[in-house]
Amino acid sequence: MADAIRRRFETPGRWLEKLSAERRKKISQVIADAKSDDGFVDEILFTQFCDKSDIIRKGIELPRSKTSAADVFRRAEKLRNAVAHGNDYAMVPSAARNIAVLVRDMMILKREIDG
Repeated sequence: MADAIRRRFETPGRWLEKLSAERRKKISQVIADAKSDDGFVDEILFTQFCDKSDIIRKGIELPRSKTSAADVFRRAEKLRNAVAHGNDYAMVPSAARNIAVLVRDMMILKREIDG
């Protein structure tokens, strides 16, 4: 997601405009803190999954509805959180099939984002 945002927003930081004022303020503060402590690398690295999802949905024209893209991102974030926290996310066959469906949907969405 970060790579797609970097490619589509040639001016560094221009993607910030796609976020709410509250999120822009929080990210800008974290970036300022990182710069003052010599820990700055790249602005997009200071965003969260939900920020990147919002930036892509609001700033990149996709051949699907924003609602459909939001659904794929929501399901991907839910899986990401389950994996990151070691939750049981595929204990039954139907849950495992849902992961396969999500992976397919994410691959299609990635192709759409990459244009």
